[in-house]
Amino acid sequence: QDADIALVHKPPGIAVHPGPGDQGITVAHGLLHVFRELGAEDWGNRPGIVHRLDKPTEGILLVARNPSAHKILSRQFHDRTVKKTYCAWLMSTPPHVKGEINAAIKRHPRDRMKMRIDPTGRSAVTKYEVRQTLVLLRGKNLHGRKFAFVDVDLLTGRTHQIRVHMASM
Repeated sequence: QDADIALVHKPPGIAVHPGPGDQGITVAHGLLHVFRELGAEDWGNRPGIVHRLDKPTEGILLVARNPSAHKILSRQFHDRTVKKTYCAWLMSTPPHVKGEINAAIKRHPRDRMKMRIDPTGRSAVTKYEVRQTLVLLRGKNLHGRKFAFVDVDLLTGRTHQIRVHMASM
């Protein structure tokens, strides 16, 4: 951290900020506790937050510690000049070592907390590259199951994009 930014490790299972259906403790609450200066501004329920990670996702968040840094970082994320790479374990192996998924994503019509592939949704593009594959040699109901460790680059930023696109393969 410095006077303008902080990098925060977000563990899986914690939401970045309060939202529909999730009013528990969030990263935003922790930020207000650790960085008291964030409470001095009217950030709404997203103090210093310029991007987010899904609740089940573990990763590093870049946080703005003042309004000037927030404006600059928000512009960089909006303009996609920030390079983000995600790493994911898949419960199967993709059809190719490298690939691109270009499939629109839309909120599920009945379960509003889920997203799905839908041609009438918003454009979504994901690139991936397999780094490692594993085959389980033991374990009840998992013997012989293949897993893949992949690097993922998002060309768009849709809710649950990695999860939805990887599941579509």
